[in-house]
Amino acid sequence: MKKTSFERIWDRYPRIVNYLLGIFVFLFSFFIYVQTLAPTVTAEDSGELITASYFLGIPHPPGYPTWCLLSHPFVYIPIGNIAWRVNLSSAFFASCSVLFIFLFLYKLTKSRIVSISSALLFAFSMEFWEQSVITEVYTLNTLFIILCLYILCLWTEDKNPKYLIHLAIIYGLSLGNHPTMFVIGPILAVFILLNNRINSQNIKLYTQCIIISLFAWCIVCSYLYIRSRANPPIDWGNPETLSNLFAVITRKQYSFMLTQYPRTLSRFLKQCYIFFWMGVNQFGSPLLFFLALISFLFILPKYKKWSVLLFVISFSTSLLAILVQNFNFDIEWQEVMSVFGIPAYLCMAIVLGILLGEVLKWLDIQSKKYYFPYILVLLLPLIPLYKNYERNDYSSFWFAHEFSENILNSMSKDAIFIPYTDHLSFPLLYLQKIESIREDITLARICGYLSPELFEGMDREQWKRYAPFPKGRYESELIGWLIDNTDKPIYSEQEVKVICETKGEWVPAGIIYRFQRENEVVPCSDVYWQKYHWKYIKEENINKPTASLIWLQIQWAKARDCFINGDKETAIKLINNGIKHYGKDDVILNNAGVLCAKYKEYNYAKKFFEEAIKINSENKVLEKNFRKLIHKQKSAG
Repeated sequence: MKKTSFERIWDRYPRIVNYLLGIFVFLFSFFIYVQTLAPTVTAEDSGELITASYFLGIPHPPGYPTWCLLSHPFVYIPIGNIAWRVNLSSAFFASCSVLFIFLFLYKLTKSRIVSISSALLFAFSMEFWEQSVITEVYTLNTLFIILCLYILCLWTEDKNPKYLIHLAIIYGLSLGNHPTMFVIGPILAVFILLNNRINSQNIKLYTQCIIISLFAWCIVCSYLYIRSRANPPIDWGNPETLSNLFAVITRKQYSFMLTQYPRTLSRFLKQCYIFFWMGVNQFGSPLLFFLALISFLFILPKYKKWSVLLFVISFSTSLLAILVQNFNFDIEWQEVMSVFGIPAYLCMAIVLGILLGEVLKWLDIQSKKYYFPYILVLLLPLIPLYKNYERNDYSSFWFAHEFSENILNSMSKDAIFIPYTDHLSFPLLYLQKIESIREDITLARICGYLSPELFEGMDREQWKRYAPFPKGRYESELIGWLIDNTDKPIYSEQEVKVICETKGEWVPAGIIYRFQRENEVVPCSDVYWQKYHWKYIKEENINKPTASLIWLQIQWAKARDCFINGDKETAIKLINNGIKHYGKDDVILNNAGVLCAKYKEYNYAKKFFEEAIKINSENKVLEKNFRKLIHKQKSAG
């Protein structure tokens, strides 16, 4: 195969050159990731994962045992705080992924130029870059995917059985990291069967590989059982019994998602449309995205097996994510879904690299003087690097830390706090368990359900109704029991309907609420606002989705207090300010309408509801709230 002009210069020492270039793509991507690395806990799953990594605990199902074990060594790095160190593990796994993309592409194309370019193009793609600078499991998952592909590529060269054994080990370990690998595994198996003879010797080899994979998976899953028995600070699902272990591994807690929302063809097609358009700007330009998309077709004649394999992985992981999640169309849901496109973006970057390699080979055959295309290909990663830098620069992101710390410090001593959102509950867990901030506060919800430890004083027969892990439909009763059976201050992120004998009501306590028992004197909401100190949470610093969500929560809490104090005009301005930064969707506009209706601002509520209906007329909750509003208006008028 004819070499490109640039590559002939490097032919004298090919192995050394490849090692050096591999080190370059690793170090360059790692340098950018470290420059943009979050300095502390971010939001969503970050806080629980950092805590699980530090204490070798069990985060939300399926427990991510492989990730916990591989990220844990980073907590011993003697620089930075614990959150920064675990964030660094994401950057490391990401850069390792970039390195193996380079190696994999070079194996296929023998072009160092396109291997460097495509590896870095993916490195700075929007979603993958974001996951590389915060604590999450997706960069490790990407590393496992590209490792499997790279080993498979080595196997196709000489069909050496040792590569399938290596693949089996890696794949077995990957099953303990993310469920995506359960989708990819059968696809890899079919690829192997189609590219190898069926005989007794190979059947024996395949059987060995299956046993090795299952054994590796069982070994990492045993971590869940072993560590749960040690009762770490985060012990989600308490998998120290076989039934609980099975429930965690199979994500039984989230089985409701399969039937949570209706399933129709029109809804599914809209989900596919939204998911597709999430990817358009991943590489900094829609042109690169669509060029990568058609690359599957263009490389098909020469790289048939790899084109088909990569397309099937892309299509299957995306389709299964849509079907399993059955997501809604609001902004928060789209943020959740965005990470599930990473395997597809990985495959697209690879096929784009293969196509560019073929183009450069063709140009090299035509003339020795066309240097510009090679330079252009090398410069392609600068597009996503420039376009996605600001969005993924988390180096000054303290929103979640400051927000959670202020709420902790505002509460009365020995209080019980009931959080409801991930962007608050998980950073609180991190601040308490690792930074030892306000350890006197009891977090009532650590693992997605009210902590069973809070109800140890409940009659055991009564507890059987809720055991072992209380479901959401029982929270009114359980929180009511807490109110009746403790004299501790009880705070909640939201107003909650409670069933209890104690007379009282929820009253504003700054951003959150406090339950005020009858004849109990509690500080007014202004006292809590005076306790807050905002150094980083400022309007001019809002440039991340989580930052806009936190800002929205603060603005709407202020708006609530303005309504109570009779300052309607300021309240509406605050509501609109929050929406301006967060964005408009049917869920957020519905919530704005509910807030206005609660304080009898029916005209404003109606405007919000009508705008929400225009966005999504199929929202049943919105429809119900709008009917209630019309009824209230008629009753009032």
